[in-house]
Amino acid sequence: MFYILQRNKKWAIALILLVVLVSATGCGSNKTVAEVNGQKITRAQLDTYVNGLRLLMPQLDEMLGDKSAKGQWESDILESMVSNLLIKQAVLKQGLSVSSEEIEADYQEFRGQVVMMLMYGQEDEFTARLKELKISENDLKELLSINTYVEKLYNDFLSEVSDEEIRNFLSDNPDYALSPALIEPSHILVETEEEAAAARERVLAGEDFGELAAELSLEPGAEIYQGYMNEFPVNTTGIDPSFLAAAAALEVGEISMPVQSYYGWHIIKLHGRTEESELSFEEVRAAAADAIVSEKLDAYFFTLRSEADVTTKL
Repeated sequence: MFYILQRNKKWAIALILLVVLVSATGCGSNKTVAEVNGQKITRAQLDTYVNGLRLLMPQLDEMLGDKSAKGQWESDILESMVSNLLIKQAVLKQGLSVSSEEIEADYQEFRGQVVMMLMYGQEDEFTARLKELKISENDLKELLSINTYVEKLYNDFLSEVSDEEIRNFLSDNPDYALSPALIEPSHILVETEEEAAAARERVLAGEDFGELAAELSLEPGAEIYQGYMNEFPVNTTGIDPSFLAAAAALEVGEISMPVQSYYGWHIIKLHGRTEESELSFEEVRAAAADAIVSEKLDAYFFTLRSEADVTTKL
């Protein structure tokens, strides 16, 4: 299966699709474990690839430690390598160029996010993990360069999308032209209904909602964000339904009565509301073009894989 990284999610941490190494430096042998349109993948390349995944997905250590499932995991990982190699071959076949400067820039962006956002908080911890897994910076750069190749292919397809094609797409998918209703709340989370009621009384008596959230709220980060949740659609999934319904029912500036959710008891303040509206063609053009390209790439990759000459020998 191919996983396409959308432009606005280009550096998703949950990567399962990485690039096959051009030259492996990890442990293993030169035994061929797959051949893709005449191009070989060796056991050494697979070993290095697996270590790259272990760097980005620490939970893989436990999965690979299960001897009964290790063979299947390695087969799945090898299939990802096959897919990546097909993508690289396709980019070159299309006559598209990927420069070392582009790969370097994308690598530095992703590397910085891994260090800061994943399991590593400090540069020295990240470097130590690289050394432990016997992965060089060049290995990791090659592993991650698939993002540059996918982006190159994406942009090539995008350049071929016409306004007429976008208008036809919008006619068939009218929801793309709708901007959903949005709400902008803050909240204070406490353990009991009584605590929530007491917090509400303090707000109504004139205390600042944000300062009170920093003082009382059990939510991680409350001292920094003061209970503010940013703007989000009223039909958002992943938010407790009781909380969402209560927040959506408020008037701007109103403080809710205590609301029970899975996490405890809340009081909610609504800062703003944006009603559903219809977007202009220019406002929705980029999103529609992205959807069109994603559909085309899915079909393209399916054909690419079905027509490829692939053998695996794991």
